[in-house]
Amino acid sequence: MREVKIGLVGFGNVGRELVRQLLAREYIIAERFSIRFSIVFIADSKGVLYGTPTIRKDLLEKALDVPRGAISSLKGGIRGELACSAVEKVGPDVVVEVTPSVYDLNAPALENVDVALENGADVVLANKAPLALRYEYFMKKAVSLGCRIFFKACIMAGTPLVDFIMYGLRGREIGSLVGILNGTTNYVLGLIEEGLSFREAVKRAVVEGYAEPNYTTDLEGIDLAAKASILYSLSMKPISINNVIIENKIDGSIEEIIKDAKLKRLKVKYVAVLFRNEAPRVKLITLSEENVMAQVKGVQNCVKIRTLDESEMLLMGPGAGRRVTALTLLSDLLLSAHKVRGGRD
Repeated sequence: MREVKIGLVGFGNVGRELVRQLLAREYIIAERFSIRFSIVFIADSKGVLYGTPTIRKDLLEKALDVPRGAISSLKGGIRGELACSAVEKVGPDVVVEVTPSVYDLNAPALENVDVALENGADVVLANKAPLALRYEYFMKKAVSLGCRIFFKACIMAGTPLVDFIMYGLRGREIGSLVGILNGTTNYVLGLIEEGLSFREAVKRAVVEGYAEPNYTTDLEGIDLAAKASILYSLSMKPISINNVIIENKIDGSIEEIIKDAKLKRLKVKYVAVLFRNEAPRVKLITLSEENVMAQVKGVQNCVKIRTLDESEMLLMGPGAGRRVTALTLLSDLLLSAHKVRGGRD
């Protein structure tokens, strides 16, 4: 039985759901994969909870009920401790980074990834900021240190788009990619199409949990731009989110745009558009009602990929949600656990 030591950074909805899934699937993982995942620390915005040397099951269950920012109030917690300090102290095999994405080069998540790699740990990400800002830097660093970065939870978390591109299309070149990659905005556009005002649609999306109370990054295209930069870096060449062109944002003017489109029997979608040798873009497009992508409803995601050999592929499925994101993180943890590197297995 191989033991894999996990350092968990971020203990909001996704971090807690990952712990729930690890607890619920402990025996299945052991039986099917001969792996035992042990959490050696959990870090939130206020401090760190350490294991002795791992965090016991009863303490993990108790941690699930503490308020946000209070993980260090439990026995073994140190208030004010930083995640990067925990990585250096404990030396986990893999660090899971699920703090909110902040697109600033000084954001703690970038240091967390840096320190994890320097300490020989693999990194599993749901936080998009490190790769959206410094994809090439982190990937080269990981290779040089014999580590790997897994990030399929960053884009279409409920559907393995990243694995499809990385493994399924290995050896082939992508010429273009168009994607509905933000479920919040797709949901809002659908509500407006049904007759709600922009304000009403956004309010409903928040109430129903499809949008965060702070939904600015979704409506202003920042989330889509981050995903576009990561996909462009993965499939074409490294690029920063700062080089993605945001042509449109979602605001009150969208009501008239959708109204005009309906008269022409067209659907309005908010997409990331990638073409080889062109800067990626975030924009509103109109599609005929018969177009498959036009029929993507609610918080579903959809990507159309065209390779340079003129093959066209469509991948559709759930984009986000704490449960599917946590299960995708678990998938990446299993990928990390099964690789051999640097004499460690």
